[in-house]
Amino acid sequence: AEHVIDGVTNAGEVQVHHQSAAGENLVIAYMLKTGAANPMLTSLTLPSSAVSDGISKTVDLQSQLTTLFADDYYHYMGSLAQPPCTEGTHWILMMQGQTVSQAQQDDFLSMFKANARPLQLRNGRPIVSGSTSVSGE
Repeated sequence: AEHVIDGVTNAGEVQVHHQSAAGENLVIAYMLKTGAANPMLTSLTLPSSAVSDGISKTVDLQSQLTTLFADDYYHYMGSLAQPPCTEGTHWILMMQGQTVSQAQQDDFLSMFKANARPLQLRNGRPIVSGSTSVSGE
């Protein structure tokens, strides 16, 4: 995981990157804690020894993540976590995370090396918290 909250580094982090037509970046992220198997990762066939060249599959993010988006979050302006590390990126880090099984973690790491960017300094950036609500609830 690339985010550390209250000194705790979690097992992993899911980041969903959005880019507007104008090139503005938004990343919505949530933490993964070791526990029960993650339904979204299961739908991506993790764990599976049959997956060896990466994963290419369509995922319905709305059905998988709606409950996360009905919770509190942190927001800050930062940079993309992967090259070219574009500054001016809006980050929304959901306070509620999901679980991931040890088998899913092992399977993921067998396909992809650990790729978390080193922890970055805040450099005076304010981090604010907020709440969301999902229409219809």
